[in-house]
Amino acid sequence: MKKITFPDISFNISLLRLFIFSTVIFILNVQEQVSATENGGEPQGLPVFALDATQAGALSATAPGAGNYTFEFYTDPATGTELREMVAAEEVSGEWQRATDPGTGEPLIYPLESIYPDMDSVNTYLAGQGITDANALGYITDDDGGDHGGGGGEPQGLPVFALDATQAG
Repeated sequence: MKKITFPDISFNISLLRLFIFSTVIFILNVQEQVSATENGGEPQGLPVFALDATQAGALSATAPGAGNYTFEFYTDPATGTELREMVAAEEVSGEWQRATDPGTGEPLIYPLESIYPDMDSVNTYLAGQGITDANALGYITDDDGGDHGGGGGEPQGLPVFALDATQAG
């Protein structure tokens, strides 16, 4: 009789824990960026700002120039890498969304310069340029975070896993 062996699941559980932790951190970072409060009845989501070419270039050397942008900070669940991005935005049918590359369908993202490690540093720069949340053109309110939140397709919910006590460690 052939003995059946199972791979060590501790590695898989570690990856699962990293994914869940990264997902929670991503959600918390997005919530941190929400500029309006629920109690105020104002729109919530990622604020979209109109930036001129100088402002866009100061925030990300790879930005193509003037345009409408928002900012996202998150940890890539696959690699654990912390990402800081300026994301191109567009208004479609009255709703703001991430602009996508027509060839790939992926969001147009531009890495932020290293002097902008968090949203507070971006807000400080924008305030110095006379741009505050009051100047937001609108808000991206979907939960589709491209590769880091929904794969660039329809908005996705969080994965749900049924783990027993042994699997959860």
